[in-house]
Amino acid sequence: MNWYSGIIKFAKFINNKSALCEHCMKPLIARGVSVNKRHMYPVGTNYICTCGKSNVWANSIRNAEDFVAEAEGTPNHIYGYYQGFCNDKFCGICLSTLTMIENGVKVRGEWQERDRMGCLRCPGNQHIAMDLYAENKENDINFLMEWYKSNVGRIKTLIGYKEKANAK
Repeated sequence: MNWYSGIIKFAKFINNKSALCEHCMKPLIARGVSVNKRHMYPVGTNYICTCGKSNVWANSIRNAEDFVAEAEGTPNHIYGYYQGFCNDKFCGICLSTLTMIENGVKVRGEWQERDRMGCLRCPGNQHIAMDLYAENKENDINFLMEWYKSNVGRIKTLIGYKEKANAK
């Protein structure tokens, strides 16, 4: 362990274990790919709990067209898809930026405290308990690559992807 491991947070991407709904005490699970027109990288994932009260839009694709090309086996670059994903988090309801509401929230049944995040515009979406250290690290994007590859058809629809003509 480095001396700075407790100071610098290396974790970055929300996953199916890092966010918990404080209403139903269930994790927020990736439910679908959608567009957030308020963000410079508009294609991302909605993470929603089973009761539907907590909803986060996150992990957007930095270059959706290049990602689709990579997923279809025709990468636009010799290194494949290298632009990665954006870790900004938004309210999954109104698409406003999520805000840190409270640090050190005790969650029933857990020994580790979490941080409460939520949307200041949507009172029902203010009880998202985030374990920021359970998020995937910046270099651990395999789960995002697989999730988005399994949803490549939806991504193509959202961005109006045009198939490249096979030039011979």
